[in-house]
Amino acid sequence: MFSMEPCIAVIRITESIDAGWVTSQLSNTEHQQCAQLPESKKNDFIAGRIALKRALTRYTSTDIREASIQNTQAGWPIVTGYEHLHCSISHSHGYGIGIVAPFRVGVDLEQPKSRSPALFSILADADERALIKTSPAADLDTITALWVMKEAILKGLGVGLSMSPRRVRMTRVEPSGAFTFSVQDVSPIPWYVWLTKVNNLLIAVAYEQFLQKQPVIHWHHAPRLPVARARQNIAAT
Repeated sequence: MFSMEPCIAVIRITESIDAGWVTSQLSNTEHQQCAQLPESKKNDFIAGRIALKRALTRYTSTDIREASIQNTQAGWPIVTGYEHLHCSISHSHGYGIGIVAPFRVGVDLEQPKSRSPALFSILADADERALIKTSPAADLDTITALWVMKEAILKGLGVGLSMSPRRVRMTRVEPSGAFTFSVQDVSPIPWYVWLTKVNNLLIAVAYEQFLQKQPVIHWHHAPRLPVARARQNIAAT
């Protein structure tokens, strides 16, 4: 019997990570997919895949590192043999995050950065902009905060950026700290988003079911090469 509580895992992949360990974490299909990517995107791809497998391993208490992760036509990641579970992946700057749950979920992570103020108006209406400025997120980069929260919901819905983020509206801030969103003409059920800042990352976790507490994010550390070998690898590239 699986838990109703989602399982979330984060990992970071850098050039100093043991390549042999990485190889052991990916399926043959994933190795082929990774080989076709530009070098600048490989670490993100690897981080996202391993993070989701770590989350699924925790959720099912089964080592599934050799399972293959594919994407449906709608964009949802699915894991072979676990198609009945809902999953989501996000990755940026070598960090990857994966989530697994028995109901629809979405995740997104971004590093705060300078963005045009005009993006605020594209993302949100006046009521939303006023609400977030008086919320616990007011001390954060509010444009990035809105972006990651709405993108997490769009990923959970399986539509991505094919839908305007303006159709995802923040409606209130719960006493627990979660943000409530409605989705125009798509989902009759409210979505709830938890926002966390860790290591200069903004992480949004979106649920189609209300949970009363902040989600637990499990950080995993990939084995690193000895310093001398890491320098040899860097020098050889």
